[in-house]
Amino acid sequence: MNPDRPPDVWLVIPAFRETTRLPAFLNPLRLSLAEASFSTVVQVVDDGSPPQDQAALIRAVLPSEDRNCRIQAPILLPSNTRKGGAILAGWHRGSARWMAFVDADGAVPPGEVCRVLADAVSGPEDRALLAVRERLAGPPVRRDRLRRIGSRWFSYWAGRIAGCRIRDSQCGFKIIPGPVWKHLEPLLEGSGFCFDVELLARLHQMDCPVREVPIEWSEQSGGHVGLLRHGPGMLWELWRLRERLKLQPSGRQEG
Repeated sequence: MNPDRPPDVWLVIPAFRETTRLPAFLNPLRLSLAEASFSTVVQVVDDGSPPQDQAALIRAVLPSEDRNCRIQAPILLPSNTRKGGAILAGWHRGSARWMAFVDADGAVPPGEVCRVLADAVSGPEDRALLAVRERLAGPPVRRDRLRRIGSRWFSYWAGRIAGCRIRDSQCGFKIIPGPVWKHLEPLLEGSGFCFDVELLARLHQMDCPVREVPIEWSEQSGGHVGLLRHGPGMLWELWRLRERLKLQPSGRQEG
C-alpha cells in the first residue's frame, strides 16, 4: 500500500467473543483484499470480551501488510457496547474514501465483501451501500424461522423510525462515503442494538441516497443476539432512538 495516500476503504470488524469465527473469516478476507484493485485497511475492534478472549484475539489478529491490504493491531474496548460503539471506535481511528463495517462471523463471504467494496470504490461518492440478504441467483437464503420473523419485525419498526423503507436493516455489512462519515461523526451515539437503524436514519435525514446491494449470505451458528432474549430491549432502544432523532439536529447538509 502507498503510505503517502489514504486508503480507499477503512473496514471495521466489530467482534465480541469471536475466538473461532473471526480467525476463520479474517485470513481469507485478507487474501481476497490483497488481490483487489483498491486499497483497504482492516481494523478489528474487540467489543469488551473477557480477558482470555481478548488475549486470544491479539494472537489471532496479527498486524500485516500486503499489496493492497493492511491489517491493524486490534482495538480492545473495556466494556461491551453491543456492536455500535465498536464500529464507531474503529471508524474514529482512521480515514478513507469509504468507511465500512462487516460482521466478524463470516456470514458474508470474503469474495462478496470484496465485490461490494469494489462496487462502492468504482461508483459515485455521494451514496451509501447497504447489503441485503438476498441471493443473486439460485434458491433463497435459508434462515432460522424465528430469526427470520424477528428480522422482519425489526426492519418494519426500523423503517418507521428511520423514515424510509428498509428491507434488511440488520445485515452486518454497510459502506458510507468518507465525507458523509465526517458529517455524521458527532451525531451518532452508537450504543445498543440499534446502530444500524441510527446510521440509516441519519443518512435519510441528510438526503444521502442508500443503494441496496443483494449479497450471498449464510447463517452462522454461535450468534450472541436472540429475539426472545433481546427483543424487548431492542424495542426499547428503537423507542429511545426515535425520541433522540426528534430532539437532535438532523445533520442535513446545506448547499
